[in-house]
Amino acid sequence: MSQTEEFQRLIDVAMDSFPEVTVPPPTQLHDRLRRRRMKVRIGSLAGVCAITAASLYVGVVGPQQSSAGAVTLQVARGTQLTHQQLLADAMIMRSRLAAIHDSGARVSVHGDSVVVTGGPKELAEPKSPLTASPALLVRGVLCFSGPYNGSPISESAPALPQSCNGTSYAIEPATPNPTVNGYSSSIPEHDPILAHYPSTTPADDAAHPARAALLPLAGTTKVRVLVGPTQLKLTSSVASARAEKERFGNWVVEIKLSSKSAVQWDALAFHFFHYILGVDLNGRIVSDPVIEPTQSQYTSFDSKMELSGFQSKVSAEDVAAALQSGPLPIPLHIG
Repeated sequence: MSQTEEFQRLIDVAMDSFPEVTVPPPTQLHDRLRRRRMKVRIGSLAGVCAITAASLYVGVVGPQQSSAGAVTLQVARGTQLTHQQLLADAMIMRSRLAAIHDSGARVSVHGDSVVVTGGPKELAEPKSPLTASPALLVRGVLCFSGPYNGSPISESAPALPQSCNGTSYAIEPATPNPTVNGYSSSIPEHDPILAHYPSTTPADDAAHPARAALLPLAGTTKVRVLVGPTQLKLTSSVASARAEKERFGNWVVEIKLSSKSAVQWDALAFHFFHYILGVDLNGRIVSDPVIEPTQSQYTSFDSKMELSGFQSKVSAEDVAAALQSGPLPIPLHIG
């Protein structure tokens, strides 16, 4: 049996024996929305090492990163699991470390834990993408909000509104302007009611995908986004993912979707043609494109998607590695 076949066998055994769980792990906004055109480049992840069931070592050519020492990743108390499922988790961890070119990490299974020794420093962070199962959701953008002002709208703390407080705050479609190869768009003011509501937590966001959510916009602390129900879930639909620098020098993650999800993504983008879609990664809007605002007719995205808002190369690479590998069969947390 080849190395790839053995890896797939362990994943299949793990997923068959345990139910799938999804873990919840401007200042320049107006200019961005006027300029933005959702045309992204294709990215493919290169250099991922072959994985074998016999060995639990990671050996990849690449720069040495600061070590987190020994990090113990545990399953939730009371979880029923098998050694095969933990082996599958360990292999996915090895794949993620290989993808970020870690050159000295060792991954092993001890009891009901996965232990990583000599991994990168960010591995020990509680919200590290490397130890999470990415929840990648696509939602329609309803309106914008400023930061939470710390003052609930009433003592009874009503539920988050599922729509904007009046049409004056709702997103309007962009209008192409062929004479200047651009478009015009009326950017609404922030809905003041939303300032009385805290942001939706990543756990609640993942647990209630059919509800509206109020989520922070990556790259700024001054803007939040009210998004509608999830239109597309892409947690296990990434064929390849790679961290890249875009033309303005910012780090992004370029994604190529699986063939089935690419068809769904195109259908959704067509439905939201000239409107804004929000790409929600673990409770944060990491991309908010106006769908082809300069075009009079829709053009297929050909399975491509781009995530932005990353503060560093490391954070972009960690997310790309997690998306590339897919979700962990058994959810883990820092022990």
